[in-house]
Amino acid sequence: METTVRPPATTFRGFIPLEDYALLHRHDAFLEDIYSGLKAAVAVARSNELILKSRLAAVEADVMKDFVLSYRREERSAVFLRSLVRRVPLVDVCGDMNSARVLKQYVALSLLFGLANKDSLSEAEASSLVEDAFLLANTRIEIIGTILTGDYADVQLISTLGMLLDHLA
Repeated sequence: METTVRPPATTFRGFIPLEDYALLHRHDAFLEDIYSGLKAAVAVARSNELILKSRLAAVEADVMKDFVLSYRREERSAVFLRSLVRRVPLVDVCGDMNSARVLKQYVALSLLFGLANKDSLSEAEASSLVEDAFLLANTRIEIIGTILTGDYADVQLISTLGMLLDHLA
């Protein structure tokens, strides 16, 4: 199943800490939050040329499988970002799965995910941070793209995401 990404009908409520999804057995809530987060990021980008594929369950499974309680927020962001890039839930209408436009959505969402390391954000805070996350993603998109497609160590991705999270928090 696939659908064109349209602006969200509701505001993005943000993510809760990953351990809360796992402990509460709320995998469906995690899927809903990924979906609404992608829609919110696409709305900020004002892009009507993206298609959402039905691959979010694979993203959720990857993140839960790789989840380690001791991960710092930038490490969690990196795991989430790598899963989004690997599973490719967004493609542009031309079929490009690796465009900078798509990667910006993933990076922005990964940053928002990283903010939910210990405490949940209020819905108003989460919604207000979507645009900031997208703008920050845009500032380092070339570097992150190079790291993800090259033979770089995870430490470089983690460091870059950590720096962006520091600016966002």
